[in-house]
Amino acid sequence: MCPDCHGTVFEFGCCKRCGAVHLCGAIIRDASGERFTSRVVRGDRRDWLLLGGAQQAADEDDETLEHADAATATDSVLCARCGALHPEGP
Repeated sequence: MCPDCHGTVFEFGCCKRCGAVHLCGAIIRDASGERFTSRVVRGDRRDWLLLGGAQQAADEDDETLEHADAATATDSVLCARCGALHPEGP
């Protein structure tokens, strides 16, 4: 949390091969929906959110990436204030 505005802060990461920018953290699911947090608690699965479009980070080796799971990938909108994830609408 930002000590001045109390907003959520995120950890950025960049792929050395293709330059794609990601956020690193964990997706928390509860009755109110999904929320992304940069705090990863022991035992939590680390999630990576790709910023921008999928074509932006396309690479010929994408199919071989160990943690890439296109079957579960969805486009979402991240609230930079609270970390809420919302399905991207039409």
